Amino acid sequence: MAVDTSSPPQGPAGQDLSTVSLDPQRPGPSQDAPTRTAYTAEQYHHFCEELTRQVAARDQEIQRLKAELASRQSPVDWTAQVKTPESFEKSDRLTGTQNWYTWSRRINNALDQAGLSAFLTGEAVCPLKPPGSHSCTCVGVANPFHRVDRAVAAFVCNQIADQCTVEAKAFPSTRHLLAHLDREYGSGRPEVKRSLVLEQRTRLDRLDHPTTPEKLKTFIVQVDDIQARLTDLGEPLSPEDVALKIIAKFDDPSQRAQALMSQKLSWDDLKTKMRINGILASSSSARAQNPVKRPRDAQQGARSSCSFCGIPGHGDADCRHRKKASEHFKAQRSKKAEAKPKPTSNGQTVKAINITDVFGDIPNTADMIEAYPYDSTTTSNSPPEPRCDIPVASGYAQ
Repeated sequence: MAVDTSSPPQGPAGQDLSTVSLDPQRPGPSQDAPTRTAYTAEQYHHFCEELTRQVAARDQEIQRLKAELASRQSPVDWTAQVKTPESFEKSDRLTGTQNWYTWSRRINNALDQAGLSAFLTGEAVCPLKPPGSHSCTCVGVANPFHRVDRAVAAFVCNQIADQCTVEAKAFPSTRHLLAHLDREYGSGRPEVKRSLVLEQRTRLDRLDHPTTPEKLKTFIVQVDDIQARLTDLGEPLSPEDVALKIIAKFDDPSQRAQALMSQKLSWDDLKTKMRINGILASSSSARAQNPVKRPRDAQQGARSSCSFCGIPGHGDADCRHRKKASEHFKAQRSKKAEAKPKPTSNGQTVKAINITDVFGDIPNTADMIEAYPYDSTTTSNSPPEPRCDIPVASGYAQ
């Protein structure tokens, strides 16, 4: 409000009050006037109120001039070229309520690095805004301040996905733009946020615990994805709570699960143990998918032990190692028998034949023959065993 200071204040009936003395005992500048008017108390009260209004108007004008002078002397050069931060990746842009929490903080951090975050919080105001007013009277980008504000608003709009983008020109300032986005995707839609949080937590509860090392990698990726989505919604689970939910999937109260719970592990610690030690599902879940064949009774289990190789699960008759040893023994004996020299008919003495020349260097030959006698079903069709003639003093023992 501009005040006209060219004319002196006027009293009742348009009288010049600058020449009136307020002290009735002291003559004022008008003591030489031919006539003198006496004022009542009501007139003096009206005069004081008028002076008070004029002083307040002058103080307001002084404050406006000081604000304008301060804006011109501001260290921020609004006429300089403004450099906005780098644009976000497409995966980091605002897509809705599901990532509003992390997106809004990422926007604040990016503009704070460039020294432009005051436009989001409303701390930066137009220097031409009158004191006590909510907004300025500028139109469009009438001054450098509004040009910078419009540039910041355009940067914010560029960090929004195509399905929910808005135009910066539709809002008078960046602060109004951010308030609109908060109503649409933030605090203005609490029911949407609660439903999304419940969906992710239900998804975590329904995850099947891995029973094989191949399924372990997929399981860890799914848990990390759920935790990341909850963080985007602003409702993340603590690492300890995630670990307890995973340990609770062991469907039997085993000592292993109780030991893990007592350690108060975080999700990162439990994930490392699962990768290194191969902590998978409980034994009951593993048996459901990979049942183990057990003997019918304890006696059958006791008999299913091989005395030749010592490996449980089969008997002596089914041992493949014993069959290979028996076949090898038969082949060696047949080969040596064919190469054995025969005695002559002229009665000459033949050199004594060593048993090793016939059967070869077979370790523990006697024990093997005793341990693996020929079966009657197989030896009946076998060729007759060759004779071994031992020389004596008077001839051959037939």
